Amino acid sequence: METEKTTKRERGTGTIKRIDEKQYLARIQYTSPKDGKIHDKKKFCSSENEAKRVVREWQNKIILESTLDYNKTSVERFITTWLECFKKPDLKPRAYDSLESTIKTHIIPTLGKLQVGAITPEEIQGLLNNLQREGKSYSTIKKVYDAINACFKWGVVGRKIPFNPVSAVTIPGGLKQKKNKDKINKEKVKFFTEEQQDKIIAAALEKYPTGVPIYRCLR
Repeated sequence: METEKTTKRERGTGTIKRIDEKQYLARIQYTSPKDGKIHDKKKFCSSENEAKRVVREWQNKIILESTLDYNKTSVERFITTWLECFKKPDLKPRAYDSLESTIKTHIIPTLGKLQVGAITPEEIQGLLNNLQREGKSYSTIKKVYDAINACFKWGVVGRKIPFNPVSAVTIPGGLKQKKNKDKINKEKVKFFTEEQQDKIIAAALEKYPTGVPIYRCLR
């Protein structure tokens, strides 16, 4: 969904155009999953936020009207639908570009052709393990895990699929990452020796020649 863009866009993503200071045009073109016809919906709104809400409602309706059997569709189509219709409206451009890159670079080439209903935790775990063997960073692997997990959670909540296979998957290197953090935190904690403690106490109890404590707040 974009504002004040006149370039041609993929059907179903929606556009918002500013007409003047008090008027925005919300528009979406899509192919109906029911009749196969191209539909062009338009609505004039009094604010950009209202226009965004209208486009998002249209996008959700398109998904709800879909007769697609998600269990038999490909992971590529499934995750692309989630990305375009549900994540894109809520993400800033940079965050969207990062998520899209993760999906297209690391997920679709390996899992894209598999059917959503047939994919197993072992196949997803295999993808993550391979990324680790290739030397990819823990951060990169976690982004892949998070994207797949969020997509399948969306599918379960929307009753498009019966369960989330990622629930049986772990992020390789996660335990090592935690141990490294714990080690770093321990290395940062320093303790005074008994000799140092005695010097601190002695300094804190020092008095002026008149016998008045230098640090009067101490009890």
